[in-house]
Amino acid sequence: MNRDFTENDAEGDGPFGEYFRRYKPRVHVAHSSSMMIGLICNTDVLSIMPWPLAELLVAKEGFCVLPVTETIPEVEVNLMYRRGTPLSAAAKVFIQSLKDTIIDDANTSDPLSRRVFHAVDCVLRER
Repeated sequence: MNRDFTENDAEGDGPFGEYFRRYKPRVHVAHSSSMMIGLICNTDVLSIMPWPLAELLVAKEGFCVLPVTETIPEVEVNLMYRRGTPLSAAAKVFIQSLKDTIIDDANTSDPLSRRVFHAVDCVLRER
């Protein structure tokens, strides 16, 4: 998994609570997509991942997608930096590139990009 669902699920609060209580699975948290893909390709590991990544890996790696009916809580991702401290040139370029990509790909005519960004809501605001 790319995030640790086990803490809430073990207590029964998460979407997989029943499964975790019943089977007590061994869970590995991989914060790197490359590590996760390597584990899936070379072991008997299963993973939960965003559907755009799953679609890509079905095409590239021959992965098989198992349908999951449980819903996963939404995740909010933020970019934060220390107030009063100027951003480096690299950080400014990264932030602008991220914004441009989100805006451009959300409005593109490319069907694959539109499908990816269908799952992304973006609020661009600065404080």
